[in-house]
Amino acid sequence: MRKRKLATIQRRHRLLTAIFGCAILAGCAHRAPALHGSTALISGRATAKLDPADARHKVLIVAASITLDHGYRYFEILGPVRPGIDVRLHLYATGEINPGASGVWDADAVAAGQMK
Repeated sequence: MRKRKLATIQRRHRLLTAIFGCAILAGCAHRAPALHGSTALISGRATAKLDPADARHKVLIVAASITLDHGYRYFEILGPVRPGIDVRLHLYATGEINPGASGVWDADAVAAGQMK
């Protein structure tokens, strides 16, 4: 009887551990937007209720994440950043663009909080 209770408790413990582990992993996972060639789109919904400065900051963070998630290093924002408006990005691998060119962002630097 005692062994049966212990086995039941162990099964429940393993089940709860598995459920908890899946919940943690699901919370960490995110889906990077699909690319069209080397161009990506950030939905305006991400910035809809932000002021212009916060919208720009949010777009830079999301753009860096997208860039790195797809294996690129640099990105360029195509067009102005306005709250609630979709933003297009062009992504570049190392060696595809001059990283010092105007409007080119280093995704590693942005992800580390080193924004121009």
